Amino acid sequence: MKPRIWFVLFSALILSCKQEPGPDVKKPELPEKKVSLVTCNRTAIPNDPPDLDSIVIDTCSFQGYTVVDSGYPDRNGRYTSSTQLFLNGKEIAFKDMFNEKVGELERIVSDSLNANTKANLAEEEFTHCFEQLEQQPDTSASYSVKDLQISFIGEAMFFSSPTGVYGNGCEPAVEIVTSIKAEDLLPYIKRVK
Repeated sequence: MKPRIWFVLFSALILSCKQEPGPDVKKPELPEKKVSLVTCNRTAIPNDPPDLDSIVIDTCSFQGYTVVDSGYPDRNGRYTSSTQLFLNGKEIAFKDMFNEKVGELERIVSDSLNANTKANLAEEEFTHCFEQLEQQPDTSASYSVKDLQISFIGEAMFFSSPTGVYGNGCEPAVEIVTSIKAEDLLPYIKRVK
């Protein structure tokens, strides 16, 4: 056998053998790779007239559903949004995204929104905001997913409801908001076929 062929065969044999580290050598721990459940893309469209901020469109995919949140600016840099839900390119109602456990999800969301409403009512800086209402917000309301604004930010779904409050200094109290992590939503999502 020629020396060159012998060297190639011997090298291949050595490389094919697994070497186990000795008892005093620790194997490196690799960080667990987290798979993203939500994928979002943001598009900014120049506005007409050009002195307004851009229209912002966030498109998020989650479990086969596509959520499109379009934000339209006013002259003060505030945005009004419109959200649509699509399945296989067809627009559907948000209530159709959830399975038979939707009642349980609505209780969780309602409890959180009610707690946030109580917190806002207790905030001194918002007292004047809620005084303008004929009736104070209900802190024991039951919310339905069909009546809520729903959108994604990062790995969480946000649920919001308007409070009826408006005016200077009241912007943080205009709506109540809560969020649920995407991974915690999985038991409530209708599986796409």
